[in-house]
Amino acid sequence: WLKEMLEPELGAPAPRGPALSRASRKRRRRSRSGDFSAALISVFVFRNFHACRPPSFALTGSPHESMAAQSPALLMAPVLSPKTFHRRKLPAPAIEFSSKEGQRLFAQALATGTMGGFFRLIEQFHTQDEPAFCGLGTLTMVLNALNVDPGKTWKGPWRWFHEEMLDCCEPIDQVKQTGIIWPKWLCLARCNGAYVDARRADEPDGTLEHFRRLVKQATTQDIGCAAEETAGSLKVLVCSYSRKQFLQTGDGHYSPIGGYHSEKDLVLILDVARFKHPPHWVPLEEMYKSMQRQDPDTKRSRGFAVLSSSHVDSAWLSLIAKCGLAADNAHGESATIAEVQSAFVRTVGCACCAGGGAAAACEALRAAVEFCSSPEMPVTVVAHDACRHERTKGCCGGEAESKRRELEGDELEREERETQARLDVFNGLREVADSLDRCLMHENGGAVGTRDCCFCLGKAPLRTPSAAGAQLGAEEMTAQERKVAQVLAVPMCMWEDALAGTDGWPLIEGLLKKENLPAGMQREVEALRAQFSDLLTRGDQQGGCRC
Repeated sequence: WLKEMLEPELGAPAPRGPALSRASRKRRRRSRSGDFSAALISVFVFRNFHACRPPSFALTGSPHESMAAQSPALLMAPVLSPKTFHRRKLPAPAIEFSSKEGQRLFAQALATGTMGGFFRLIEQFHTQDEPAFCGLGTLTMVLNALNVDPGKTWKGPWRWFHEEMLDCCEPIDQVKQTGIIWPKWLCLARCNGAYVDARRADEPDGTLEHFRRLVKQATTQDIGCAAEETAGSLKVLVCSYSRKQFLQTGDGHYSPIGGYHSEKDLVLILDVARFKHPPHWVPLEEMYKSMQRQDPDTKRSRGFAVLSSSHVDSAWLSLIAKCGLAADNAHGESATIAEVQSAFVRTVGCACCAGGGAAAACEALRAAVEFCSSPEMPVTVVAHDACRHERTKGCCGGEAESKRRELEGDELEREERETQARLDVFNGLREVADSLDRCLMHENGGAVGTRDCCFCLGKAPLRTPSAAGAQLGAEEMTAQERKVAQVLAVPMCMWEDALAGTDGWPLIEGLLKKENLPAGMQREVEALRAQFSDLLTRGDQQGGCRC
């Protein structure tokens, strides 16, 4: 067909006469073959260029006009479409979940009690909405499985997690283009209500043995539906890994672990890219090796994390970047913990050298407060709003007015409860500030003035909810309360590197250690210190940072 179509371009074949030698006929055949190939290439180049050019671009000039005039058949040539795929073949060693072997493995694992959490996850199994949304798709699935309330509506009156709602740590448009790196994913999980215990495969506590232990813990849970959670809440293990380890196309990917076959040492990956691969079983050791592979964006290994639902009294404080300072430093590069730690050690360590004992501790604490408020600290603490739930405007399906009022009453009751929980956190910060100031004053013999107080919040009255219902949740974190929170958010390893060996270190360590803080503040502080490493890139390990 192509030969007939291109015949006008090539011209009619010349008659072979006895006058032509055998060599001449051979040369002519080669020439005609070359002409045919060149014409064929011209067809495809022209047609695809013509089809893909921007609308504002027009081909002009005699070459195009003569081509169209001399050979209308060229304009009728087929246009090549972009290559498309309907799923991918799943290469070994992966075993497809729905295969006969995969079903046998599932039945055996279920019988031995190592499919804990599977049914909660499978209820919410979600296919990522965009090719680069594996991180967001995984987090959406896990948060809904954990029964976390997003605090804002998805559609109609329903509060439900959807990928487009997960935009607090990285812009959605950016994630669509490049995906999301491990630290930003952890930040996203925490600021949306999950309690996260994370490890990288290249960290001392990110070993194969530790990973296997977490797999067993997550898959041997005796857990039912959300209403049946009594002894503890669901825990879900999520892995950030490289597909290359399993000979699959692509590289970085996120998915939760749905089960474990202890006899064959296999884990079940609930792959959220269902358009590409179904859920599948893979060897646990290969899964760990896939997390050891380096992420080209962070120059670090990938990792694994256990997610569980946070309680209402531990979800009010979060770290955010100060106007992009965490994203860009003077060199246009990502800020690292090593850079922040170096500046912190320089500032706080020098201040502590100015005196001894309690005086040194007081100077170090005051220097830390000033450092956290300076541009050298790229993150700051914020408090979530108590009234973050949108009031129900109406009920789907034409439900009665009484039902609508009942829902509004439940929302009001929840807002009152959360407002009080939020204020309890603020009062906890005041309690910590008072404890710090009193301890330092006592160590100094009690003869101290305002200059010797770092926070001076102890005499301030405890905060209570506003009397007017319209003012619920309107109270904001004060500047002094934020200073306390920012000091508490600094990881203990940074304090130790700045003050170890000085007279002030034993006192500071005792005051700021998480276990020595009020019970209501311990989990808040633990979450803040974890977010500190999430928001800052940990790629620079040459600075000596151990956080």
